[in-house]
Amino acid sequence: MVRFIIVRHGLTDFNRLRKYQGQHEANLEPIGIEQAEATAERVAAEYRLDAIYSSDLSRAVKTAEPFARRFSLPINKDAAFREVDVGEWTLQLIADVEKNYPEDIRSYRSAVGEFRFPGGESFEDTERRAMGGLMKIAEKHDGETVLVVSHGGTIRAMICSLLGYPIKELSRVNPVGNASITVVEYENGQARFILTGERSHLPEHLK
Repeated sequence: MVRFIIVRHGLTDFNRLRKYQGQHEANLEPIGIEQAEATAERVAAEYRLDAIYSSDLSRAVKTAEPFARRFSLPINKDAAFREVDVGEWTLQLIADVEKNYPEDIRSYRSAVGEFRFPGGESFEDTERRAMGGLMKIAEKHDGETVLVVSHGGTIRAMICSLLGYPIKELSRVNPVGNASITVVEYENGQARFILTGERSHLPEHLK
């Protein structure tokens, strides 16, 4: 059995501005750095980590850094855990996308799991690469507890897969917030969720 502690990165400037980030680099806001510290404190109080993996995008790596300091572990950067590539929507305000891509937005909202971002990935693409990364970790770290820092869309796709839902049913999985914790025990193809999108460790001013 491997225990995955999956954490979404802290708040970024793009999150605050309500822009699509995708695989573009974005900076953690000061509140995002505080969120990462608070999340590392919560995890350290309850678990002992054996390894740390992170998306190679800087907002995820920066979120992983407080964990690396507390546990004296290196951060293994892995592009498998990058956010879904939102293609033409990258860097655009959510409000502008709703105005400029009305048909795509309708498709996105009606069948998110089957949606392919214009010029980018589908959630099926994202699920395939992220779960590939997760299964490599499971094989390498049997009997251990592993932190994985990733992104909202990617975590949602992984949760969907671990629950055994086809990706077309992604809408059954709620989005997870910044600095949320999802804890999953995985063994022999079966996943048991301990926490999903947990943010109770964040004080009100950090939510």
